[in-house]
Amino acid sequence: MRFMVVVFPGLILSSFSDSVPGQIQEFPYQAVVVKDDVLVRSGGNDEYYPTMRIQRDTVVTVKRHDTGGWYMIAPPEGSFNWIPARYVDRTSDQVGVIKEDHVISFVGSEFGDEMGVWQGRLAAGTSVEILEQRDVDTKNGPHSMYRITPPARDRRWIPGDAVIPVDQENQERLDSDPFATPTVIRHQPSPVVADKPVPPRPSARLQRIQQIRSEQRRLAEIDNRFRNMIRQNPTTWDLRSLEDDYTQLRDTATWKPVAGQIDLRFPAIDRYLRRQAEYDDFNRLTSETERRDAELLARRTASRESSVADNQSGPARSAFDIAAADSIGQLDGPAASMTPSDPIAGPVTPSRDTVPLSVPVPGTRPSSRYIGAGIIQRLPKGGFALTSPSGQKLAQVKGNESVDLEEFVGKQVGLYGQRWYREDIQSDFIEATGLEPVRINQ
Repeated sequence: MRFMVVVFPGLILSSFSDSVPGQIQEFPYQAVVVKDDVLVRSGGNDEYYPTMRIQRDTVVTVKRHDTGGWYMIAPPEGSFNWIPARYVDRTSDQVGVIKEDHVISFVGSEFGDEMGVWQGRLAAGTSVEILEQRDVDTKNGPHSMYRITPPARDRRWIPGDAVIPVDQENQERLDSDPFATPTVIRHQPSPVVADKPVPPRPSARLQRIQQIRSEQRRLAEIDNRFRNMIRQNPTTWDLRSLEDDYTQLRDTATWKPVAGQIDLRFPAIDRYLRRQAEYDDFNRLTSETERRDAELLARRTASRESSVADNQSGPARSAFDIAAADSIGQLDGPAASMTPSDPIAGPVTPSRDTVPLSVPVPGTRPSSRYIGAGIIQRLPKGGFALTSPSGQKLAQVKGNESVDLEEFVGKQVGLYGQRWYREDIQSDFIEATGLEPVRINQ
């Protein structure tokens, strides 16, 4: 005859558990911390980031014993979570209501803006207690977050050997466990006074976010320097140093978006380098012109003194004669002369397609009918200048209502009008009442 043995695993397990010494069966229970500076963590092993420190004699509520000697506890006083502000309707300074279902709240830490662990989702309509609102760094930049008290189902973990049960019966159960440290020994103070505890290292996730934010801040600093630099006089620009800083950050950046953004800065630097070169060339031309202007002024003074002497022996030369002669004298080459451009002979006849030209200024002799002659060029900051064929600035030029200088940019012209030296621009100034194309022979 055969016999069947029916095994009821649940009954056997229950009977076995009841007979195992040192097992506390009723949860939750109250326990007291018996060590100094105990780290509370967001999960049941050392890989989870710490959330706070609790001191000796703090009472905690133990919810469960986990493997590896870790106890799951209710969040101690001072614990908090983070929740994105966009999911919360704030009804008062300290109360908010969740707007959507399945909203995550992240376990917070007093050691940094840790947000790598969450333990549940909140439903729409759930009320939360708001402790603070501020921007918190994330991988995608700062986001507005609410710091809230932990939701009802949140948990934290501490090492099991850091606490003993408050209840005497539970202490006896613990002491009967041959593998557990007796409560009497746990309760003894540390023989050596420890130094001030060192803050724990940030989690790998937070370290990564901090590195990204550091690179973003460095890029923002260089960008700000670039922005401020180009607002200054171009002679002060140190674009090569700026380029070196961008290059160094690009080569060391660990986050690809930062390196990609830096690559967009180099074409802008090249444009400003070209502008700086143009500005330097213009400044060089201006400096040379100022020297020539000083020589011109000296010659002009000598000419005026000479004209006083000529009054005694012959007709006086007009101021326009002197200015015209000086203008011709500034053209490159000792034998510079001007003739109307072929096939034009004489002044241009005004028409719809040409700029109206005035007749030569009264009082000038036919041999010096122009008060200036050269090439019309645009100035970097607006306006026009008369330059020699070699590029030297002879005078700043402004046309009256009948003269459109824009049409003659880059062309050789003779100017009619008035010419004088202006202190404010440290240069000759021509108010043109007419002009005509000429060919300057050198």
